[in-house]
Amino acid sequence: MLYIALENADFAWREEQVKEVDKLWKDGAPLDTIAKLMGRSTRDVFILIYDRLDTGKLSGRKGSIFGYLQEAVE
Repeated sequence: MLYIALENADFAWREEQVKEVDKLWKDGAPLDTIAKLMGRSTRDVFILIYDRLDTGKLSGRKGSIFGYLQEAVE
């Protein structure tokens, strides 16, 4: 049997969406807030951020995935 991890995940992102996620990340928004603002699952956003970090397009930040802006969306 072949198991395919994340078979139902949506890895497709438009350029403007990637730019917005990058901005929110740099601004310190928590992962769940970014997902809510983007209308995507936290899993999909996590995978995008992981990819951006892995390829050097984003840098690590204070607070990691939890961010440092608690009031990003109220």
